[in-house]
Amino acid sequence: VVRLGGAETGDSVLFTLAATNRYFESSTVSTTLRLLGPPSAPESLSVQEVSNGIEMTWLRPSDTGYGDQTANVTGYIVTSSLCSNFRELDDNGDSCRTSEFSVGSSGQ
Repeated sequence: VVRLGGAETGDSVLFTLAATNRYFESSTVSTTLRLLGPPSAPESLSVQEVSNGIEMTWLRPSDTGYGDQTANVTGYIVTSSLCSNFRELDDNGDSCRTSEFSVGSSGQ
């Protein structure tokens, strides 16, 4: 693993590689990698009750990992809880029910 000091999310980093033996060094090959970071939070979350459950809508993050919206979002994790702040116990000391599921994304 190589740690890049000073490189930031969205930076394009050039890597080169050469082989050596006791007397010689080869020509180099190179490639560029754009550094991916974590996306920002989705925006404009809305939840409403519908006849057969709930409907959730949101907007994609303003930063999807490269400091802009060019990276694909591959999914979202939805968590629900009957307790505020997703605590394990409610104010009466009763156990809270939480659930979590993943939602796939078409890369938008």
